[in-house]
Amino acid sequence: MATHMAAKPDESLPHQAGNWADLMGAYRLFNNPAVEPEAIQYPHWQITHGRCAGHRVVLCVQDTSELDYTGYGGKKGLGEIGRQNGQGLLQHSVLAVLPSGQLIGLMHQRCQVRVPAPANETRQQRSARWNEGRFWADGVEAVGRAPEGTRFITVTDRGGDNFATFDACDRMGHGFIVRAQHDRCVHNDQEHLWACMEKLPVLKTIKVKVPARAAKRIINKGLGGKSQPARIAKVQVRTGRVLLDAPKKDPLHHPARWVYAVYATELNPPSGVSEPIDWMLLTSEPVKSARQALVIIGYYRRRWVIEEYHKVQKSGCDLEHSQLQDVDALRRLAALVGVLAVRMLWLRDLAAPHLTVPSTKPSSKSPCPGVSVSGSQSPAALQAVMPILWIAVVSRLAGVDKPRTLTPYQFWRTIAKRGGWLARKHDGRPGWKALWRGWHEIALLVEGAGLLHDAGVKRCV
Repeated sequence: MATHMAAKPDESLPHQAGNWADLMGAYRLFNNPAVEPEAIQYPHWQITHGRCAGHRVVLCVQDTSELDYTGYGGKKGLGEIGRQNGQGLLQHSVLAVLPSGQLIGLMHQRCQVRVPAPANETRQQRSARWNEGRFWADGVEAVGRAPEGTRFITVTDRGGDNFATFDACDRMGHGFIVRAQHDRCVHNDQEHLWACMEKLPVLKTIKVKVPARAAKRIINKGLGGKSQPARIAKVQVRTGRVLLDAPKKDPLHHPARWVYAVYATELNPPSGVSEPIDWMLLTSEPVKSARQALVIIGYYRRRWVIEEYHKVQKSGCDLEHSQLQDVDALRRLAALVGVLAVRMLWLRDLAAPHLTVPSTKPSSKSPCPGVSVSGSQSPAALQAVMPILWIAVVSRLAGVDKPRTLTPYQFWRTIAKRGGWLARKHDGRPGWKALWRGWHEIALLVEGAGLLHDAGVKRCV
């Protein structure tokens, strides 16, 4: 069933199933109370952890996403999401990403119904119960310690800005880069974080490519905010070491903590930009020079891999349009789709000349998958991750006479064009909708070619 889902990621379960027996088996799996979602993903987590060995630094990128089922009133057990009475699940993921931007795999994932806060809850009561602010520390604990010789650095957006995250990183031996959310008191209540950093000298001014952004979707309210075109932003960089005061009235009595701060702020943003760059990055890593500050900013920018991961799940795999009715069944489906989304990102990365991807096939040197392959113009890299029948079909569509000479760049470009991407000079990277339409069309051709091959028809592709 997983093979059928990978071939048709954006289709419903009846369309993905190869036959009635496969469909019934899928329904039994997703509705089986004895199957924990974590058990579905656990082998992948183990393989990903093992693939981190041998790399000096691995970024453990965390983020929380909302799975929105607001339009499906018959689903049972969902919780509130958003601020407009939507319903759905919270999904927290941890991806292993190299500083180059290469995705190694998924390290941990959890789907959770939002726990509403009781009326008149005290601070002490809130700290005693689980709340979604614990996602980040729990993610660090679940990932565990790095292999020998590897440094794990947890990277989070503003949601991870709490002392529980910092403490969990200490316990697991992780470094951290956390974008600050709170304008904390620093240096024993002498001043606040932003004011403290603004007084420091500018170490360097850099140019940052800011991608285009679509209008944000607000649950039950359509699109909100404004779309923004891509731009080149001038960003000033400051850095310093600060003493973060512990939260006032902290029931856990955290001590004050020394961290390095890297402050990147946009200089003279355009008038139409609603969210100019303003990154206050708190890190455990020493930052004593402009070069080290730029390394920290570079690591933080790799966090956008997880935004692409969310797009694959939602736009590509149509995870939010499942007809499953029970919340636990949806969690099991999300667990399987979570691994499939990693595979699809690997395939897209094949077309990028500066990235490598983990091979899914054994190499001549090792009986286990996991050897990295690279090269957007390397046929061997494509053959390491894709079945030969897929390569044969796509090579025919691409006009390549010899399938074994098809490159990853030609493979991915052909799929996108079959999905409606025009491939004009001014067109950007193909979107996931176009890629999945092309993927689905070619999957049907591959299935037909396989049937002809099984029937003994020669030269079927």
